[in-house]
Amino acid sequence: APYWDPTARGLIIGITAYSNSAHIARAALEAVCFQVCEILQSMDADSGIKLQCLRTDGGMTKNKQFLRMQADILGIPVECRAESAEATAMGAGMAAAKALGVWNVDKLPGEVLTYNPDLGDEERSEKLARWKDAVQRSRNWVK
Repeated sequence: APYWDPTARGLIIGITAYSNSAHIARAALEAVCFQVCEILQSMDADSGIKLQCLRTDGGMTKNKQFLRMQADILGIPVECRAESAEATAMGAGMAAAKALGVWNVDKLPGEVLTYNPDLGDEERSEKLARWKDAVQRSRNWVK
């Protein structure tokens, strides 16, 4: 996402003789972060509204390193509720309730964990450029 290219294929690039399974696992998490970043950039462009904070849930929120990486790559804070990692279905109901004006979603119980970006703008831009280069290399494998 957001390329929707059926000719693209998965790649693992940039590995060396010193790369190990931990490097590949981290690269997989970073790939998710970059995909989320590109989707949010598309949403920003379409809506004209820049996201100020990403609120997350789901199983991956149990990985604190992932949340830190996501904040760094997005350049905005990432929030999650510590006790509601598997809240995806509940989120849909809460969004509907907020839209109907029957529930104030901003006043949910529980501790909110916030991960703020530590990466500078220049380094973030360089990482995103490398990601986009890798995406381009993955495209047009099937003719």
